[in-house]
Amino acid sequence: MPALSQVTQAASPTVYPGSTGSAVRQVETSLASLGYYHGAIDGIYGPLLGNAVRSFQKVHGLAVDGIVGPITWGVLDKVTTPIHTVTESAPSSSGGYLREGSTGPAVAHLQHLLDLHGFHLATDGDFGPLTLQAVLQFQREARIQVDGIVGPQTLGALNRPATLDAATAPSPASHYLQMGSRGAAVLTLQRQLTSLGFNTYGEDGIFGPDTRAAVIAFQHHSGVLADGIVGPVTESALQRALSSADRGTSTPSSSTSGATQNTSLGYAISGFARSLVGSPYSYGGTSPSTGFDCSGLALYVFAHFGIGLPRTSFAQFDVGTRISYNELAPGDLVFFTTTGPGASHVGIYIGGGEFVAADTYATGVTIDSFSSYWLSHFVGATIPPGL
Repeated sequence: MPALSQVTQAASPTVYPGSTGSAVRQVETSLASLGYYHGAIDGIYGPLLGNAVRSFQKVHGLAVDGIVGPITWGVLDKVTTPIHTVTESAPSSSGGYLREGSTGPAVAHLQHLLDLHGFHLATDGDFGPLTLQAVLQFQREARIQVDGIVGPQTLGALNRPATLDAATAPSPASHYLQMGSRGAAVLTLQRQLTSLGFNTYGEDGIFGPDTRAAVIAFQHHSGVLADGIVGPVTESALQRALSSADRGTSTPSSSTSGATQNTSLGYAISGFARSLVGSPYSYGGTSPSTGFDCSGLALYVFAHFGIGLPRTSFAQFDVGTRISYNELAPGDLVFFTTTGPGASHVGIYIGGGEFVAADTYATGVTIDSFSSYWLSHFVGATIPPGL
């Protein structure tokens, strides 16, 4: 596989939603190695890759449009460890280098080792996209060559102990927690993330891919480096979020209406809304399979949490508790006038002056900021019923 710099210098292909082929595959592999992408390495530009591209662009101060053009390619080229093709012939301890497409007992053994480090793979002896994704993540966490190829160095790292004794597991306040960590500190982390609405799909004290995905989602939400590792910066953000959630569930907000808000549920709603970024726009659409319009997106997200909303943005503006811009919290609905008088457009506030909305056929479901345009068209916000 050519190095990223070779792809960039040779053609600088523009990659955008719906693109397919080797250039998309290169973007997937590069963003996976950096911790932004967690989907299949299949050469198909879908919603998950769109989320990863936009996250990468936002972190690096680029235009957040989900399009990999020359500028985004250039930054990827600078920050990605070049992916080299292995040409040496020395065999590894499993009988040779393993890479995508390899099959047999050696691959099954590799999958077993990866499982010991917290990945949940079928030991089927088939080195497919999921195994490649696990190898890339492991190599990045182990700080070794991130190339998706398993040779002596990767096997050596895999054969080192992957577990931490619960009695000596590091405290999240003073040590890093990351893929492969185990014990009481990880269990506490999982419970904290779950309480904030970032589902780890199990509280078992094992820092596996699901916990890592929840950490990255929280990091994106909190505006810290989304590397899937819980160090002092992420721990501080986590404690601030937990403190805010405690205040939100136990005391009234500053609203003059005296409304109370379930901040933990608000975080969950905003996180779920984020997961739909990249979905297509469809007038009248109310599901990922059909696409969304703005009110259909709000309807779908809140229905996921058992909260019923009216169908249109105008009707949604008439339910819940009205609040001001300064009182916004994650999970609130924000309304704008875009196609005529009244609340003709709606979004879901996610914090940091940003909201998720289904805007146009060109953008689909996207994250918008309260720019001068949106502020000038802002007509109000509500705490929806049930929140």
